[in-house]
Amino acid sequence: MSGRPLPTVGADAWLVNLHPRPYAGMRLYCFPCSGAGASTYLGWVRRVASFIDLYAINLPGREHRAAEAPLVDLDAVVDHLSEAIHAQEDSRPFAFFGHSMGALLAFETARRLRKQRRPTPCLLAVSSVAAPQLEFMAQQTAQLLAKDPARLLRNFCAVQPEVLADPNVASAALPPLLADLVLLLRHHYVPEAPLDIPLAICGSDKDPMVPLDRLSAWKDQTVCESSLHLYPGGHFYLNELLPELLSDLNAEFATAYHAVGEPGVQAVDADGPPASPPAPAFALPDRV
Repeated sequence: MSGRPLPTVGADAWLVNLHPRPYAGMRLYCFPCSGAGASTYLGWVRRVASFIDLYAINLPGREHRAAEAPLVDLDAVVDHLSEAIHAQEDSRPFAFFGHSMGALLAFETARRLRKQRRPTPCLLAVSSVAAPQLEFMAQQTAQLLAKDPARLLRNFCAVQPEVLADPNVASAALPPLLADLVLLLRHHYVPEAPLDIPLAICGSDKDPMVPLDRLSAWKDQTVCESSLHLYPGGHFYLNELLPELLSDLNAEFATAYHAVGEPGVQAVDADGPPASPPAPAFALPDRV
């Protein structure tokens, strides 16, 4: 932990409840990629399993926090996120999902919660990023910034360079994006014991930014089981294959939920809700 005092910012600033389900049995926190905000996960609302209360992380400098200065210190971001999640005082189990940079934030937040002896996720799902112990993300960011920044924006940050020709778009998009790139460049992996958390490793077998062997190396970050889910496409495969991804993840969430002692939750089909459990610990509302 950084040891620095945290500014007084409510948990609601960091954690956006995209479709409140206060009686759902499990929380899911989704961490966005570089430059993105909570709205990245709006498309998940109608596809995530009905026993899940969906939250998206929103960092300073974007969307409803556009007036705030973006942070460039990953430790500071993780400090805030661990405090915001803990401040909810919610006893329901929870899982993390992170895409690209978001996967790194999710991983470090899980490790921070463990270090603080607080509840940790029952599942960590990571997408489209090399395993952190390889420190490949920072190396690749530095190389592309020096040699091919347009490719970095296009393939790693989902920003087409020509879009930034609009001054209004550029003034809104560039500050958080550049802050996130600095954050990645400054991050240094600190070895710790593997997590006692199941891992769902997701990505594309054709991702030009993340070779398969570096993606699959995530399995070394847990003493529990890990699963590998591969999809056609590139770094942002989930933009086109969200139903397929969430079909797999909903099954993973159900398994993790069951493993922590919540009865009756079943895996779901790609286009259908889970069956209603006979004796849930929490009410499972209908899908929206």
